[in-house]
Amino acid sequence: MKNFFLTLDLEEWYHLEYIDKKSLSENMDISTINKLDYFFSKLDNYGIKITVFVLGELIQEYGELIKKISDNGHEIAIHGWDHALLNKKNNALFLKEISKTKDDLEELIGKEVVGYRSPCFSIDNEKLKILKDIGIKYDSSYIRFSDHPLYGNLSMSSFQKIDDLVYNKEGFFELELPTIKIFGKYIPISGGGYFRLFPKLLLILLFKVFMKRSHNFVMYLHPFELTDIKINTKEMSIRDRFRFQVGRKKNLSKLDWLIQFYIKNGYEFNTMLSYIRSTKFNQ
Repeated sequence: MKNFFLTLDLEEWYHLEYIDKKSLSENMDISTINKLDYFFSKLDNYGIKITVFVLGELIQEYGELIKKISDNGHEIAIHGWDHALLNKKNNALFLKEISKTKDDLEELIGKEVVGYRSPCFSIDNEKLKILKDIGIKYDSSYIRFSDHPLYGNLSMSSFQKIDDLVYNKEGFFELELPTIKIFGKYIPISGGGYFRLFPKLLLILLFKVFMKRSHNFVMYLHPFELTDIKINTKEMSIRDRFRFQVGRKKNLSKLDWLIQFYIKNGYEFNTMLSYIRSTKFNQ
C-alpha cells in the first residue's frame, strides 16, 4: 500500500523562526489559522483526513476550531507548547509543557493524543524517550538534513526500520520527512516552503525519483501557506520577505494538483495514527 501522510503544523505566521516579532507587532492580530475553512473543505471534497500538529499556547484561542477539526475525523497531535527550539528547553521544562499540551488537547477533543512533531524538527533522542514515557506513540521530526542550523540531530541507530520512512523502537514509532540525496547531500522535498518555491516540473521530477525507492510520503504545511491574506512584510529583509511570500497566492490550486498527482500514482491519504494502529508492530 502506498501511503501519503498530509500534515498541518497549526501555528501562526509569526511563529516562523526568521520573523522578528518585535518589529511586526502591528500585525500580530492578523490570523491565518482563521482562514483554513477553504482548505478543509477541499480535503472534504477528496475525502482526505490529515494529521494536525497543534501548539499548546493556541488551544484556548482556537479550541472551537481544533475540536471541529477533530470531530470531522482528522487526527489531532502535538507540536509543542510554543514554537521555541528544543535546544533552548531543558528536559524538565519539556516534560511539563508537553504533558500540559497533551492533557489540554485530550480534554478538549475527548480523544487520546499520541503524536508529536517538534518545532523546526529540533528534538533529540533524550526528549524522544520523554515522549514515550508520557504515552506518546510516535514522533515525526526526523529529517536527514543536518546542514540546516535549526534542525535537531536525531539518531535512528537504535531503531528498526519497518517500512519506508518508518522506524520502530519498543513500540515507539518515528516517521521520517522525505529527502533526496544529490551530490552527497540530502535535500528536503516535502515542506511547504519547498512546495511553494519549486515549479511543478521540478516537483514532478523530485517526486518520481523518490517514488522509485519509497511507497510512503510525508508532507507538512502551515496555515499561512494556505491563504493569501495580506500581511505587512516591510520590516522583513528582502530574503525573508521572499521566503514568506513566494507561492502563497496560488498555493491552494497547486495543492489540488499535488493531491491529484499522488492519487493518480496509486497513493492513499492516511493519518499517521491510522497507519500506526494498522501496523503489525503495534500489536
